Amino acid sequence: MISYTSETDGARDIHAVSLSDTEDVAKLETGQAVSAQVVNVLWRSPEAQTGARVGKESDIWLFGVTAVYGITKMVIFAYDDLK
Repeated sequence: MISYTSETDGARDIHAVSLSDTEDVAKLETGQAVSAQVVNVLWRSPEAQTGARVGKESDIWLFGVTAVYGITKMVIFAYDDLK
């Protein structure tokens, strides 16, 4: 995601840049808040699924799942891909 402002001459002044996953997003109106974890369940580690402590092990899990996807082009835990 990029936070920027547009200048009068058409140029853009970039304030901040961050990586993001927009697969599971929700537009919130002013004053609204999300009270639950928002993430695609097909990519979450077992400890994240159960609400346990998330740490380096979860990062390794995600790296492995992402690597398998990059090689096979399959989300390996998606049941619809197997039909």
